[in-house]
Amino acid sequence: MPSLARTFLLGSVVGWLVLLIEGAGVVLLYVVAWPYLAIRASVRGLQTVIDARVIRQGTVRCANPRCGRMNSLVGLATCRRCGFTEYGSLLACGNCGDAESMTTIFCRSCRGPIQIFHN
Repeated sequence: MPSLARTFLLGSVVGWLVLLIEGAGVVLLYVVAWPYLAIRASVRGLQTVIDARVIRQGTVRCANPRCGRMNSLVGLATCRRCGFTEYGSLLACGNCGDAESMTTIFCRSCRGPIQIFHN
């Protein structure tokens, strides 16, 4: 019987050591990845602030250097997902709520694409 108790104790200690090493590895991974995640979060936050400014302004300038026309974010739009056409915001569908397919509008002057939200 003493050998059985000794095997159980040894297995338990080895099991705890393995758990401790795995936990330390995960902690080390988070410590190493922290600067990258912090920079990525700050860049996304800055993009959100810029996108919010465009939405509050209500207009967006055409990216074509020959055109440069200010385009309103309100108008007649057809959703690419459900096909519903409505007059209102060009940023989201009022029928299905889809905002993913409405990230690009076209200039009213030169018909060039204008990307509103940057991914």
